[in-house]
Amino acid sequence: MDRGNEVLYYSFNDFKEKIERAGARCICCDEYLPKLRPEDEKKIGKDFPALIEMIVDTTISLDKKVCKELKDFSPDCIVSDSLSFWGKLFAQKLNVQYICSTKFFAFNDYTAKMMKPGFNEIIHMTLGMGRINKKIKLLRENGYDVDVVMSVGKDTNIEGLGNIPDNFQVKNNVDQISVLRNTDVFITHCGMNSVNESLYYGIPMVLFPQHSEQMMVANRVNDLGAGVMLNKNKVKCIKDKVTQVINNNKYKEKANKLAQSFHNAGGAKKAADTILEVALKS
Repeated sequence: MDRGNEVLYYSFNDFKEKIERAGARCICCDEYLPKLRPEDEKKIGKDFPALIEMIVDTTISLDKKVCKELKDFSPDCIVSDSLSFWGKLFAQKLNVQYICSTKFFAFNDYTAKMMKPGFNEIIHMTLGMGRINKKIKLLRENGYDVDVVMSVGKDTNIEGLGNIPDNFQVKNNVDQISVLRNTDVFITHCGMNSVNESLYYGIPMVLFPQHSEQMMVANRVNDLGAGVMLNKNKVKCIKDKVTQVINNNKYKEKANKLAQSFHNAGGAKKAADTILEVALKS
């Protein structure tokens, strides 16, 4: 604040006086925190699924209030404690620079060995995966952890598409290779080039072929388990299929297996070697 910056500080009533004495504007969030029962306190630090549930419930509870205020405030960055995961999620959703404040030892090879989970923690986490996946799905349904890059073609008037959600980037064309390198799932019409590029980078697909050749390609990807067919061009159907691919790791595993076969094939260099080999024999 001494440097002329304005700071919004999301905290609790107990700390409001000290925060505002330092010059920040304190916004109290006490009413948005999930209520802890006596038995919940015993789980702190021991029950990983319970931690995920608390993080998701808190994020969803704060979502409407905080995201609206931050949109109006338009911050240059969001800083949060490493355990306040909702700070990072808000930053991702609003496309704001995120800075993590970690009050802990440096994370390196030495500390990593000391922080390995114990047997009981692993058991708790394994048995709790159903609870964890349920909460992750809830986050995605509320617009978290899903950014959409959409290529609509050079002849499409993007302004005529109406209101575009904050987590969508809609462009007339994109560098598809660059996008695929940072993608979890690819919705494609199943042209051979697009499918090959997607498989090369191990990206599972939602398949929406438009004619017979593309249908043949889509069927093969579907048979190999690296994608799912989109049967209807409806919002709910698209969302359900994308969520299905993201939430079920088997599609990613199949796509990675196919990617490895692409890499083992040798690429352009191997093709050139083969052409020269044939040419020299003739």
